[in-house]
Amino acid sequence: LPAVRWRQWVLTFPGPVAVRLGYDQDLLRLVCRSFADRVMQSLRRRVKRAHGCMSVRRLHAGALVVVQRARSDLGLFTHLHVLVTDGCFEQGCEGERPRFLTADGLDEGHLLRVLAAVRGDLEDALDDEEADQDQDLGACLDLSARASARELRLVHDAATVPKPLTVGAFGMQVHAATVVDGRDRPQLERLCRYMLRPPFAQDAVTELPDGRVCVRLKQPKGSGTRYVELERDVFLARLAALVPPP
Repeated sequence: LPAVRWRQWVLTFPGPVAVRLGYDQDLLRLVCRSFADRVMQSLRRRVKRAHGCMSVRRLHAGALVVVQRARSDLGLFTHLHVLVTDGCFEQGCEGERPRFLTADGLDEGHLLRVLAAVRGDLEDALDDEEADQDQDLGACLDLSARASARELRLVHDAATVPKPLTVGAFGMQVHAATVVDGRDRPQLERLCRYMLRPPFAQDAVTELPDGRVCVRLKQPKGSGTRYVELERDVFLARLAALVPPP
């Protein structure tokens, strides 16, 4: 197999936009396309400079976009996980095999320029009025938004823990520190399974003696939070809100 590197990019938005993306399919479609296109555009430019290519026309990158709809506490929080070639395939002449050219030297400046370009693509769409929302869905969203003090700490922890190659700007945040060598198939499979995971594992949800529902988190948060406890109606409302529109 060729020495193809893969990098995971994670794009998140603040709460209101993350919730809107859960039911505004036109906006979500635009976000997915814009982010994937801008990341690959950045890759082609970096490869061109690093390897002295004459043009980007013969350089081709690829991206797999996965839409995740939930936080670890099952709150609706739509965000993107994008698996991208960490470089480009250079198209060879007739009869020649393409070769993979790595894109080294990714830094926060590159991430910032990608976010700026995505913001430019989305500016009109984000300023438009939100799509009509089903009344029943609105009721579920309102009910599922109820948070205890423990849950508020959980969300706060998730937003404030500093990470490498993480940039927040223009109302978005992107994280791009995870890299996998494509020849390491087990590690690549683990990353893909992580991106495609369901909102929760069956054995992570248990009913408490008082009728509430306990959702255990896969990893403890910075405050030591290992689980959240939800009223039964809040738990059901959160599950309903996570179901994508038709």
